[in-house]
Amino acid sequence: MRIVRYILFCLFFAVGAGAVALAVLADEIRDYCQGGVLLAETLAENEDIRFLTVEYAAQIDEIRKDPNILGRLERVTLGRRGDAEETVFPTASEKLLTEAGTAVLEDLQADRPVYKIPTWVERISEPNIRYSLFFAGAGLVLVTFIFFGAPAKK
Repeated sequence: MRIVRYILFCLFFAVGAGAVALAVLADEIRDYCQGGVLLAETLAENEDIRFLTVEYAAQIDEIRKDPNILGRLERVTLGRRGDAEETVFPTASEKLLTEAGTAVLEDLQADRPVYKIPTWVERISEPNIRYSLFFAGAGLVLVTFIFFGAPAKK
């Protein structure tokens, strides 16, 4: 019987003390999770920048190999007309370019995973829930000592 009382005492005391500790450390846990989310977002942005750097370096290498590419990029980027005879140069309207740019940005945003703080961390950091968690844990510790404490000597 003493072992059962000891096990129940340890179990209930651990749950109560854990609830009190969780209520006290709720702000620090939320800050820790926010730091993890910010770190993950920063790493994702760094990976995007790394990808763009590699892509731009490859484009620069292509321009160095073939200088005619620079002339084509100039026509596309600045919207200048070509000077070659019997050649049709396509032109894009501002509306089409805006739609294409929007589609590219949406595609980049769709590939990125969404990082957020876990729901339970958001809940325990709310003041009413923190107070409830603290008092419930303290009550459980008190009840544990009352019911599973040392038995009265005979």
